[in-house]
Amino acid sequence: MKIFFCLTLVFSSIAVIVAPPVQDMCNRPLDLLLLGYYGTGKSTLVNVLNNLCDLDSGDEEEIAKTSTSESLCTKECANYLCTNGTRSLNIVDTPGFTDNENEFDQISTQISDNVPVLLKQGIDAFFVLSPVGRLSDAERVKLINFVKSLITEEGYGRGFIVFTFADNILIDESKEAEKINEFKSGILAVAPEAENFLNAVQFMFYRHSVATEKINGRKKRYSLEESRQRFMRETYSKIHENCVANRGRKFSTKTMIEATENYERLKAEVISYREEREELKKSARIILENSSNLSTDFQEIFAKIEGSTPESLDVEISGPKTLEQIHSLEREFAENERTKKLKGEVFRFNFIKDQIQGAARNVTLLSRDVDAALTEYNAVREIYVNKIDKMKPFNIRRAGELLLEYAIDRLFFGSMHALERKTQIVEGFDRAYDYYVRLYKSKAKTYAKPLLTVEHPTLGEYNFYIISLKEILASVIESTTELKNTEINPYLADAPREIKEEMLAKFRGLNRNSLELMDVLATVPLFNVDPAKNPTLELRIQETLSYPIYATDLTKFNQ
Repeated sequence: MKIFFCLTLVFSSIAVIVAPPVQDMCNRPLDLLLLGYYGTGKSTLVNVLNNLCDLDSGDEEEIAKTSTSESLCTKECANYLCTNGTRSLNIVDTPGFTDNENEFDQISTQISDNVPVLLKQGIDAFFVLSPVGRLSDAERVKLINFVKSLITEEGYGRGFIVFTFADNILIDESKEAEKINEFKSGILAVAPEAENFLNAVQFMFYRHSVATEKINGRKKRYSLEESRQRFMRETYSKIHENCVANRGRKFSTKTMIEATENYERLKAEVISYREEREELKKSARIILENSSNLSTDFQEIFAKIEGSTPESLDVEISGPKTLEQIHSLEREFAENERTKKLKGEVFRFNFIKDQIQGAARNVTLLSRDVDAALTEYNAVREIYVNKIDKMKPFNIRRAGELLLEYAIDRLFFGSMHALERKTQIVEGFDRAYDYYVRLYKSKAKTYAKPLLTVEHPTLGEYNFYIISLKEILASVIESTTELKNTEINPYLADAPREIKEEMLAKFRGLNRNSLELMDVLATVPLFNVDPAKNPTLELRIQETLSYPIYATDLTKFNQ
């Protein structure tokens, strides 16, 4: 513990020896930034602080040109090295801000961009010039906005409010305090958040032409040069005292950039809040004005929107407001529970609306696809059905009887049952033919597009209808492909088992050659689909009967 105490004393002693006195740290050119409305006398103060106290406006000896015309006022940030003979100030004069919003933003950005270049080490003090006359509320708001767009709270203690053209204000502490209190009250009335700023800055009065002081009950009037010299001496003294009070530390110009960025962020958020509010207002109005065409999806949501929509969706801003106040009002409106609830219901409404509109578009596209598919299918179906309708069974009643009579007589040796067998075989062919006509026609299905008959369909009804359209579209496409690929050329061998077995049963109890005959008959095409490619049975009989037919010869019908 003793060792630690001794080391502390040693390092403290070294610090005392090494660290220069605060006075010495402030015995250098101090950096001063001038801010204010245009025409408030910033350039005039530059000349006065350079000990040019007897010049008139426009004098050729001015180092900072002065003018009462806005068009001739300072347009760029300018650096001036001034001295009162013993001390020096490095002064940066800046363009004066105006009531024009666009110019206001441009000037603020211009200052925050240029001052860090001109005053790289930082700022010892800044002056905010304000004419001594009564400011309007709008001017007060602009003044606070301008300061906060450039100076953070960290830098307030380096600030001075300088009342310019204060010739009519008596050099008297009580009179000056009265003016200061009046100024503070006016500012706080429109910008309560400026209280810390007003409590941190100091106040000065610049008499431009003449100054009056009351000494021992008698007024003493100072000339133009005397009054300006008084102000010059007071300025150098107070800035030096302020530097000493801050132990020589400067206000970083990098922080000025942060202040501008923060100000721009607040502005962007205000714009965003307003855009969201306007969009909410527009959406709620459209919803409430179109309540007659709502599906049941929306009825519950509509009731909630109707119940949660206030009479006005505007943020009430009475009189001029600072950016911070406007931001606070907009944020308060946006974060209000009623607003959040309304936003949620409007979002739900619009989401379902978008879903329904998307479903309606899908229905339109699918309907077109279904119509096109049905058109193609009906054309293919018509050709397919016509093809079936034009088909006829082979004329085996006439031509076939010759074959059957000849074959059966040869096979069954003139059996008394030959005629009955021939009739039964013909009936079997007819049954097979009828079966296949029904079978092939059953593939030619009839389709009809489903209809959505609800006037204002819900999302669920749209989705169900979309499923129906997709299903019929798939079925129609599948059926179209099936009809196109179906070959209509059946054989008795392909007939249902019961038909073949019934025919075969007629031959049971006869000789084995009956089975061979059945094999031959099974290869006979049932339809005369294309006579050019499938000659009629009669032609085949004629070819076959050119020589005797035996049981073993019946296989020739397979050729």
